[in-house]
Amino acid sequence: MTKMNISADSQVIILLCSNLAIPKGMESEYKPLNLNEWNTLAKKIAASSLKRPEAFLSSNSIEWERELDIGQQELKRIDKLLSRRGSLAIELKRLNDMGIWVLTRSESIYPCRLKKLLKEKAPALIYGTGDISLFDQPGVAIVGSRDADETAIYFTQQLAKACVRDRLNVVSGGARGVDLAAQNSALVEGGQVISVLSNGLAAAIRNKANREAVVNNQLPVSIALPPAGSV
Repeated sequence: MTKMNISADSQVIILLCSNLAIPKGMESEYKPLNLNEWNTLAKKIAASSLKRPEAFLSSNSIEWERELDIGQQELKRIDKLLSRRGSLAIELKRLNDMGIWVLTRSESIYPCRLKKLLKEKAPALIYGTGDISLFDQPGVAIVGSRDADETAIYFTQQLAKACVRDRLNVVSGGARGVDLAAQNSALVEGGQVISVLSNGLAAAIRNKANREAVVNNQLPVSIALPPAGSV
């Protein structure tokens, strides 16, 4: 299972681009950067004397304004987001204790395929549990209707079994119907599954079968949004 080791660069990216550790009831006061905003800022950082995101932790707003050519409103926004560094550390420990990791594009173990295929559209950070290295192994995506009939489910199960025989990971969305049929069939056959969720990461890892698969390095589960209950 991947263990979380947050670099200084990643700390800054998480602070600027996520809603982790934002106090409840104060969401309107903290406005994390969206992907386009982060990409624009990242280019400015790289072209400046700051060079890397971690430089935010040892510099001030006067330097940011000079080096990054950004206005007062944006400076205040960045300063506000960075101010929750202490509470973020507590939140990251809580997630780590749950078996959830947070990974940013600055880390060498960020899935290469995501970077290669999506380039700047690759999420600035992803949340997950399990062995991250499985994301860069060959796999076949099997997704479909949540209300699939018996014939479709049977075909899905056979396809998932064939993937396991050919040593291909099954990539699925974790939803009921075709997605879960593919996931469960592959796991029963001893295969490996990558489950990419739109939400509900915390709930997914509370499932006993999923936890066992994660521990056995059969099932890394990832999500591009914060896990439920993380803020």
